[in-house]
Amino acid sequence: MDPHTTPHPDDDIPAVPSSVDHPPIRTQADLERFWRGLMGPLGFSQRVLWMVPIDHDDRPGPIVQIDQLPAHPGKEGLDGLVDLLRHGVLGDASVAFLLTGPGRRPLGDDELAWARGLARVAGRAGMTDRPVHRANDSVLEVCSPDALAA
Repeated sequence: MDPHTTPHPDDDIPAVPSSVDHPPIRTQADLERFWRGLMGPLGFSQRVLWMVPIDHDDRPGPIVQIDQLPAHPGKEGLDGLVDLLRHGVLGDASVAFLLTGPGRRPLGDDELAWARGLARVAGRAGMTDRPVHRANDSVLEVCSPDALAA
């Protein structure tokens, strides 16, 4: 490491172990730690949706990554996610979403629309949802229920 740079607190996050070795994800803090481990140092070139099923023992399953998301979620896109979940592609579990994209701005209208849509997708598919998270080049955070309800 260059002695003239200040280390970022997220730089020492270990890689996410395989789902077999990963500790259970029981709380929002556990889920945030999982996403931080998966993302490593923040910095994104495009908007990406990350989904992970979490089984009945609170263990994460295979991570699904959807690249090149449109700026605003359309009905067809959200319906497609519901169909994906309903048809067992992710298994019978709860599901967690992380929306990532470039920039350093606070949660914007498009991201908020995505977060609100994602918060409803799991329920429409008959699954339990976990808190929706978002990350950009400077922050990884939970989308607060207050922001999603407004």
